[in-house]
Amino acid sequence: MLAEIDWARKEVIRELRIPTASFRSDSAFMAPLINGVTHIGNRVFVAMWNFIAEIDYEKFAVVDAFSHPNMADLHGMSTDGKRLFVASTSLDAVLCFDAESFELIWRWGPDVPLLAGHKPASQRAFYESIPLFGDRLAERPLTFVEGEHRALHKSRSGFRRHHLNDVVWNPADGQLYVTTSHWFEELGGAVIRLNPETLEAEFVAPPDSFLGTHDVQFVDDRIVVTESRGDSAGWVTGAGEVVHQPLGQMPAFVRGLHWTGESFLTGFTRLRESSDPSWIVEFDRDFEREISRMDISGFFPTEQGCAIHAIAPAPKSA
Repeated sequence: MLAEIDWARKEVIRELRIPTASFRSDSAFMAPLINGVTHIGNRVFVAMWNFIAEIDYEKFAVVDAFSHPNMADLHGMSTDGKRLFVASTSLDAVLCFDAESFELIWRWGPDVPLLAGHKPASQRAFYESIPLFGDRLAERPLTFVEGEHRALHKSRSGFRRHHLNDVVWNPADGQLYVTTSHWFEELGGAVIRLNPETLEAEFVAPPDSFLGTHDVQFVDDRIVVTESRGDSAGWVTGAGEVVHQPLGQMPAFVRGLHWTGESFLTGFTRLRESSDPSWIVEFDRDFEREISRMDISGFFPTEQGCAIHAIAPAPKSA
């Protein structure tokens, strides 16, 4: 479900349910989730499980959609106005598509050296126990196998190690910033800077910097993220310092972040087995003061609930 909210009035003014499917079997999985949203003018794009839908903002209706075999549990999405960038989480990959032809331009991950390094101590010990070639094997990238991955769940994927969450294009430097929820399951998440032209990548915040690194916003000289499993926001300063700021909203899953130019809108989702509604909180620029909030109640039946996955400005207010 995509919803347009009038934040001043704290009202949902339009809703759109995206046609999709939901199924689960021993070998395949698909869920009716929207995990990412971006727009080019009045063309709004939403990332579903294994396809991207295009919505006409004025009509608030689906006008097109496309898919690709490498779309597997899509998460965050952004654009530079000509290309669409999306995280394919079950593959630990970032995909780049032409926004007009919808053709795949490139794929980054999971078979890249940067995603093979920084193994936790337990895994390093295993490789070090292998005579002669242990260190070399420890840093060897995965071998990616092209094929049909659209029904691949992350729990059954041999490619997912870090759970890529979001990919955001920064117009200030023309770079992409990619967040990971964790690193090899044992370490906390990272922030990666990815050049969309050369596909060269480096860590802005190394593995174990954040707890469930998710959304990205650029404010002053800071790269600001949500810590989805830490009830906190965090950021990397221009000097490279990693900062954590508790939000005081537990128990909740923190996901969805937008900088309005004056404040942060931050999404909170009830934990499983809870009947509490999801909610959005407006914070000051340092997340020290709550300015206002909106409960997302009545948006879904109580037994189904509502999970906030992304917050983005509507085209007219961007």
